[in-house]
Amino acid sequence: NSNLATLSKNFHEVALDPSTIIHCFSKWKNPSKDFCCYLCKYKRMYTNKNLMMTIVNKDLNFCKRIGLEYRILYYALREGWTDITQAILTKTKLIKSNGPPEFGNLKTLYEAFPLIQIQFLNWYEPIFSEKLSYKSIIQLENAHKIQVDILKQHSVSRDDMIDGETNIYIHPKLGNNIYVGMLRCSINANNLKNISHILNSYQMDKKAFESIMRAVIETENTQLFDYFINYGKSINLGADFDFLARALSYKKPKIVSHLITTNVNLDDTDVFDTLFKSAFVGDSLDGLLFLIEKGAKLSSIKDEDIKLAVKSECQHTLIYYVQQIGMENLPPRTIRMLIKSRNYSLKNRLLDLGLDPRINKDFLLHSTLIHYNPYTDKNNHEEIECYIKKLLDGGCDVYARKSKILKHCLLYMGPKIINMILNKGKKPHPGMEKAFFELGCENKVEIARLMLTHNKDVYPELGKFLYKQRSTLNDDMIKLFVGFGAGNTEPYGMGIIKYAINKKNIKLANSLMEYEILLDYKDLKFFRDVVSIGCTSVVEKYLQNEEFVNTDLDDEFIYACRRNNHAVVHLFLKYTVPTEKFENRKRKRAASSNIKVSSLANIRNGKPLEVATKNENMEMINILLEYGAKITPKNKNLFLDSIKYENIDAMNHYLGILDVKNKVHRDIIGEGLYQAILYSHFSIYDLLITFLSEEFPTKKKKAEPKKTTRGRKPKPKAVELSENVKNISRNVKNDILQQACNVGNIEYAIKAIEMGADVNGIEPRTFCKAYISNRTDIFDLLIENGIEKERIEECRFIKTCVEGNFDKVKEMASKELDLNVYDGLILKQAGKSCNIEIINLLLSKGAKPEKIIWNAS
Repeated sequence: NSNLATLSKNFHEVALDPSTIIHCFSKWKNPSKDFCCYLCKYKRMYTNKNLMMTIVNKDLNFCKRIGLEYRILYYALREGWTDITQAILTKTKLIKSNGPPEFGNLKTLYEAFPLIQIQFLNWYEPIFSEKLSYKSIIQLENAHKIQVDILKQHSVSRDDMIDGETNIYIHPKLGNNIYVGMLRCSINANNLKNISHILNSYQMDKKAFESIMRAVIETENTQLFDYFINYGKSINLGADFDFLARALSYKKPKIVSHLITTNVNLDDTDVFDTLFKSAFVGDSLDGLLFLIEKGAKLSSIKDEDIKLAVKSECQHTLIYYVQQIGMENLPPRTIRMLIKSRNYSLKNRLLDLGLDPRINKDFLLHSTLIHYNPYTDKNNHEEIECYIKKLLDGGCDVYARKSKILKHCLLYMGPKIINMILNKGKKPHPGMEKAFFELGCENKVEIARLMLTHNKDVYPELGKFLYKQRSTLNDDMIKLFVGFGAGNTEPYGMGIIKYAINKKNIKLANSLMEYEILLDYKDLKFFRDVVSIGCTSVVEKYLQNEEFVNTDLDDEFIYACRRNNHAVVHLFLKYTVPTEKFENRKRKRAASSNIKVSSLANIRNGKPLEVATKNENMEMINILLEYGAKITPKNKNLFLDSIKYENIDAMNHYLGILDVKNKVHRDIIGEGLYQAILYSHFSIYDLLITFLSEEFPTKKKKAEPKKTTRGRKPKPKAVELSENVKNISRNVKNDILQQACNVGNIEYAIKAIEMGADVNGIEPRTFCKAYISNRTDIFDLLIENGIEKERIEECRFIKTCVEGNFDKVKEMASKELDLNVYDGLILKQAGKSCNIEIINLLLSKGAKPEKIIWNAS
């Protein structure tokens, strides 16, 4: 297509047009119950500037999200889209007045409000971002200068406004809270240009200064910190503000170090001591080293200082302290304080510095395991794993105390830590049944697997546990228990597989068959349940049992056929093929040719094949034929269905038992010809004609006709019609002609006539349909081959009725025509014209009114 490139380009441009996108949003259904529209689901669309501008100008109502306009403003301020910001700031909305109407005046009055109320911007989080542009700040500051003509934005008059004003200023000047919000974002972005402009635009009070200083300290930007300290001094703020105390409370060691190293009062002994202890408890190693260079002594550190440092989770200063003093020189009370720290990075370093891992009867390991919280400690998970590994490698024993510690680990620790503990354990600890029971009930599969791997006897009666708790265990836990032998004990193995089948959990049942499970091969009722749900793995397990397969399985096999599951049927046939050796040479030759004949294929006079044919299951039919099912002429439906589904193998099997000299057999093949035309399988039609024309046809000669779709007319092979073809019953040949006409295939209609079909033997509807639908080729063919003149007149009359030409109908109705012919077809077709005059005329001429079909259109 030479226009394809242009078409694709135009489609791409239209699809990306913002107006098209908004139109689609309004027409499409909600993407899910969690989102009101596609804009809510795909938030990246907010970064499409053209789309946002179109939404602001055209439709802000398609999205039901509260504060949509504020979210668009957020992106506009962030990206510096001054045009979108200006468009939002100039938009207004009208609100009905709440005041009482004037006396005698019931007219509704309105008051104008800005769409975005800038004094409340900080209520919508986050309205300002770190990317807040300088231009956006200027726009917001100048918003109070925006004057709006209400009459241009809304379909109202001056009289509709409560105060009569239509040209108004809608925004107030920015409040201090807005400046503070913009200042915070600029501080986080370290945007000195924005910061300088904002600080010059408004006067900060003491409360705002303290709030801003916290944001500055949180950044740990010393240059910015000094900038705001100087600003505070310039406006007489911050004189009584304890910056060091705030930095310590916020745990910002970089700011602490900066305050210490820039302090000008180091000559004051009290100040010096205070700074030294502040550096220690604030984890400011740089500040600590700076003061040590100035003469500070580590010996001045007291137990209270160490306790505070541990509580603050300091690391660098405490490690430096231990390194300088030496682990061997620390008093026991100091070590006790240090090992109570929740900072696992510190504890790891203490172990590296020589801390005894088995101190106080393995206290370090046991306290860690007992106090471990997977939720609060998830950020330190790797440090905790490393710490526990070092303790275990150092000889700590989880069994040194009571086994409740291990039970606690099983419930709260991850598999990796538990595996380390079990690998280092000197022996499987007794009395773990209850803990393991809880693991199973909570479906902690990985931990249960670790327990069973390290001690398979951790729970004495695993099969009993599995059976009793089967309804609470998930599939993975059930498979785990069975994998460790829970299915090898009676009656629990059979019980769990019955549970899976009763729940119709085929996936679980298939998984269980991968393990050793004791099955009851005498329970035919259960086997039938398995067949019913089509669980092939369990069916195969039963059929692999020699004792079971040698029982009478006729009823079960017929039942499997009726369940219409060809995979199960295949298993029955596969495992019921005789395996004994043939004695004579003839049988040996048969065996060497891989002929498979199942003992079930032909039971009860071919019932399996009969059931498969009734279900039109071609796959099952082929499987039955493969395993020796015998076809008889009474399986006519199998033959017809094989043509319908283009199953050439099944069709050839059936043709192989027919005698074309037999009239009944010829007519069956004739019905096959009709079936081939019905489903437009013209190649199969040609194959059947060829089969009838052969002098000695056999089933060994097979063909694979190419598939054709309805209406396609492949060029048929020139085959001279034999006497067998010509001797097909007249009624069958007429049916073939009629069907060829119905599908509109002129070539095969001609073939049917050449075969000997009578054009007057087809249903009148077929001829009438060809005429009304303007299939002139079919219509002319039938006329040329002697269709009765009365039928031609009737068809012309029917078409005239459909066209609704009253005068012609009246003229033709005066002739002697049976108006109720073809089961009232004339009146039925006339009803489609919806011409009441024609209907009344036909009724007056004797047409029966119950035959009218009115055209619904």
